Amino acid sequence: MLSERLRETFSFWWRNLPAIALIAIPFSLLSSLMTLILGAPLTAQPDETISVNGTTLSLIFIIRTFAEAALIVQLAAILAGKARGIGECSLLALAVMPAMLLCNLAVLMGATLGLFLFILPGAWIYIRLSMAPFVVTLEKAGPAEALKQSVLRTRATQWEMLAGWLAMLLGLLAVSGMAGAILTNLSGSNMAAGIILDLLTAVAGAVLHVFLFRYYGLTREQTGQP
Repeated sequence: MLSERLRETFSFWWRNLPAIALIAIPFSLLSSLMTLILGAPLTAQPDETISVNGTTLSLIFIIRTFAEAALIVQLAAILAGKARGIGECSLLALAVMPAMLLCNLAVLMGATLGLFLFILPGAWIYIRLSMAPFVVTLEKAGPAEALKQSVLRTRATQWEMLAGWLAMLLGLLAVSGMAGAILTNLSGSNMAAGIILDLLTAVAGAVLHVFLFRYYGLTREQTGQP
């Protein structure tokens, strides 16, 4: 069953790559621009401490939440038979941004708490809450209800989802590492190479959202949602 879901995910992502890239690339460029203007969100210091740029970190969180909502809108449009333009996806995403920000903040806090315990608990918490952004965006639910629905809907498939998501994440990290090494060898470590790598990672990373979207569709059918 998991292998079938993975095949469905890659097939959906590949067939609709232009429409997905239409959303992923502009938001990735916007994040890169914010980093260029305001500085990196995290910077290693000579004394081996990490300096946190709260302004950049907050803006990137907002941009990525906006990008996720717009991508969810696009995925639903693709499934319905016709992809939307970035302007239309952005407008629809903007309407749910307050709820999405609260929802994603709760997901981030829960997953981070799990990561402090160990990597797998953090990933498991993320998977149990991973349906919430879809419920907020596509069903217009409030953050609390969306989180509750996510826990309920992922109960039966949580371990299958966790295994598939981790396998895809590890694969993406490996591909990203190889792409980074190739870009560094070709052009050296510079800003242009970093931006190109960010763009490739954003487009490729959308496959994780596609994976979750496929399970969202299944869990929505199982709960009798229209």
